[in-house]
Amino acid sequence: MTLNHRKFAINDKKQAELDSLAAQVTRTEYKVNQLQAIVNSLTAKQGHFDTALNTADTNRASALNNLTMVKDVVASIKEMVRKADTVASQTDTANTQINTTAKNISTLINQLIYSVEVINKLTLLINKKQASKVLISAELVSTVNTASSDANSAIALTLTALNSCNAAMVSGGEANGITLLEQTQSLHLFGLVTGNTQVIEDQLYSAKALLSAKVAQSAAKENFLAALKAMDWTEADLGADDEGQQRCDQLLVEAGIAKVAAQAELLQASSVTALSTESVKEFSRLDAAFLDATDQIDKLAALLEALIILIAANTALVLAKAEDDKAQAALDKVFAEYNAVPPGAGSLYNLLDEADIEAKEKYDFDLEALGMVNRELAQASANLVSATVDLNSLKAGLAAATAAALAA
Repeated sequence: MTLNHRKFAINDKKQAELDSLAAQVTRTEYKVNQLQAIVNSLTAKQGHFDTALNTADTNRASALNNLTMVKDVVASIKEMVRKADTVASQTDTANTQINTTAKNISTLINQLIYSVEVINKLTLLINKKQASKVLISAELVSTVNTASSDANSAIALTLTALNSCNAAMVSGGEANGITLLEQTQSLHLFGLVTGNTQVIEDQLYSAKALLSAKVAQSAAKENFLAALKAMDWTEADLGADDEGQQRCDQLLVEAGIAKVAAQAELLQASSVTALSTESVKEFSRLDAAFLDATDQIDKLAALLEALIILIAANTALVLAKAEDDKAQAALDKVFAEYNAVPPGAGSLYNLLDEADIEAKEKYDFDLEALGMVNRELAQASANLVSATVDLNSLKAGLAAATAAALAA
């Protein structure tokens, strides 16, 4: 901008000064416009980052809430599994006691039936004696009749108790199945949330294997006890171990020797041509001895087979128990440390944990960006104010200089 006032006879020196001031005003106006554009841009950027920060803060709070919720879910699952384990243990104990009670009641019923048969035979004998005019006291007859009636009543009541036990066994079995299902589903849910699926699968597999081993051992134990009973023995007579197996082997060898000897004697006795009462009795005795030896071998062979199976079942049960303890220890460790170690990749817990970390990082980034923009805006605003002051000062100086030059 050039001011020319030749009309009023402003000399060249004054004119140069006015032109210089006018140029400064122009440059300062341009600077002010630039600074105003920067301030406007930074103000818009400030609004953008302020909105982004509010959104990031909301997302951060939501991610933290989700992570807290999944932690609470895991804690609830752990508690549910713990309670299911307790119920399963108590149910197993109750079922065992019910089974034992049912067996005892069954034994009692057999004893009562035998007692009733004895009493009935005694009653029949008394009736026969009375029919033969034998003097029998009325008190004895009354006592026997009462005993027979009481025994029959006892059998009826005991049968009712046995039915109740059977019903309880059925209910206990159903409850055990439901509890087992709850355990399995709770563990699967824990694996889904935390990603520890392999640990869960190992524990469920070992638990199933242990249950199968228990069933097999129980069946083997029953067969072994039945074989002992056939020999009129108890577990005190033959232990279910290697020593018991060695003893059973030895007895089987001895029985075989006895059978061979009995067979030889029987053959010798059968070759006797002159028969007599004594020779017939001797033959019958030797034949019975041979049959007894054969029966003894069969019983010992069955006992040995049952013993071998039981020893193998006991060993399998010990191994299954060790594997189950190992798997349970690994699961307990996961339960104890699930929130202190990195969750499994791809799990819900892992996804929410990563989302929480990303939300925090995004919030920190937006907070830092907003702070930087605020600092830049404050600096630009200060520069704008300073430039505006300079512009106003230059405009005032130019106006004063122009007036002074005109007045001169």
